[in-house]
Formats: sequence, structure tokens, C-alpha cells
Amino acid sequence: MQTGRPQFMFVDEFQDTDDVQIEALSQIAKLLQYKLFVVGDVKQCIYRFRGAKENAFDQLNYKDSPEWKCFSLYKNYRTDSRLLNIFHESFSSMGKQKVDDEMLLMYSDADEENSDRLIGTRDYNDGLDSKEYYKKISIPEENLRIPALFEEVRRQKELIEKIEKKYGNTNIYEKIAKQKKRDSQNKMLSIEVETD
Repeated sequence: MQTGRPQFMFVDEFQDTDDVQIEALSQIAKLLQYKLFVVGDVKQCIYRFRGAKENAFDQLNYKDSPEWKCFSLYKNYRTDSRLLNIFHESFSSMGKQKVDDEMLLMYSDADEENSDRLIGTRDYNDGLDSKEYYKKISIPEENLRIPALFEEVRRQKELIEKIEKKYGNTNIYEKIAKQKKRDSQNKMLSIEVETD
């Protein structure tokens, strides 16, 4: 099946594959003489209930094979950096817990060089009180998690409506930035006046 140049079989969301799927993909790739190219994030493994395991990548034996190249992406260009800090705290805690002799989450924060921490490049909510906007909710009882989630969504909706009422409902972040700039200029003017 090879055409003279490497052919690839792309698999996205690989963290959600189960043992049977991994074996099938591996055998198909071998039969077709394709190389596997897999992408995924163990922190997004949501199909454990149907057999997916966080160690799906390890089942490919990529660490023992010189054919595999592993790339880890740590910069996040979409999520507010303060929210990523909250995620890091939660993931670090989960990475130290076991359930049925299995790690709850494969997450390392041992040192900066080997950390799974995502580094944010955006501050979308600059100027807003992060304690009001971002809130860590710890709910140990599973039957209370969905109601708590809906309560938090309601709280977030009220917060957004409050911000829209204050700044108008279009280009909220642009208006906040302009207000901050005006406040900064006013502060500079008052400092200049005071120093004369």
C-alpha cells in the first residue's frame, strides 16, 4: 500500500480510545503500512465509562520506539490565564489522588520543566475582579454536582448581565479597556497636577 513516501493515519482525541480501538487502529496502520499520528489531551479523557483510559498513549509504546516523535504543547492561546491557574490547582490536586488503585488524573507539576501546566497568553477579563468572575467549586458528592453547575451558570449569567448593564451590551471588553485607559490617563493627569 505504500506509495514511496510515508502515509499517515490521523487519530484525534486519542485519549478517548479504548483498548479494542487502539489495537484495531494499530493493526490497520500496520496492514496498510501507514504511520500513526495521534493527538489528544489526557486531561480531557471523558469516556472512561466506556473503557477509555488515560494511558491510551502508553499503549502505543511510543517511549520505547525511535519511530515515535512526541510533541507537547504548553502554550494556550484561547483561555484566560487566570482560569488556567485555577485549572492547574485543580489538576494538581487530582493528579495526587487515586481511585481504585488508579490515578484520578495523570498530571505532573513536579518541576517547571516537566510540568503539565498550560501557560496562558490571554487576559480576557483584565479589569474585572477575578475572585468574582472565577470561582473554584468543590463538591465531593456527585449527586450535588449538576445542581451546583447550574447554580454557577446562573451566577455567571447574572454577572455578565451586570457587566453589560454597566458597559453596554456590545464590545464589553473594548469598553472596559477604554475605561481603564481613561482611568489611567486621569491618574497621570492628577499626578502631574499634584507635582507642579
